[in-house]
Amino acid sequence: MASICALCNESSLDKISLKRLSHAERAAACCSVIKQLMKKELTLEFSRNRKSMSVFCFSNKLTQFASGAKMFVKGAPEGLLERCNYIRVSDSGRVPLSPSVREQLLFTIQEWGSGRDTLRCLAMATRDKPPDIQSLNLENPATFVNYESDLTPHIPRVGMLDPPRKEVLGAVQMCRRAGIRVIMITGVPN
Repeated sequence: MASICALCNESSLDKISLKRLSHAERAAACCSVIKQLMKKELTLEFSRNRKSMSVFCFSNKLTQFASGAKMFVKGAPEGLLERCNYIRVSDSGRVPLSPSVREQLLFTIQEWGSGRDTLRCLAMATRDKPPDIQSLNLENPATFVNYESDLTPHIPRVGMLDPPRKEVLGAVQMCRRAGIRVIMITGVPN
């Protein structure tokens, strides 16, 4: 899961002593190490239609665990889980993802996204045997969803606190005083 989080973003950390780092800075250092172990070849950018993004990576190190190309995907849980066919049961094993397990995962995500401590949820998955990069039609983003298929989700999912900015409360109150009904719609613009 850490590999997906590290490789599906563009953050970086300069060299620094780990002893003086906070928990967040140590997490960033882990991302840096993962990015040194894997070479990102290609990014399929996020789109509003498929609600996901992915990267094609190859191992930089020749080890017994290096297994050629791998595709790492992150996105909206509802859409991503629909493209998952397997679930990982150990470091190397996976079994078909049953409808009941898929429903259980979606139920947990729905629980995380409601209530007092609402979390913004992301699902992450891998495609262990992605198509050859040369065979991809990169000119047509509508085809990206086809490449982000036959996935294996990573459990647990990621839940992030994503509170509104401080100035939102005042803006909403001002709108209400003016007789404007406020409806909040979330999402990433394309």
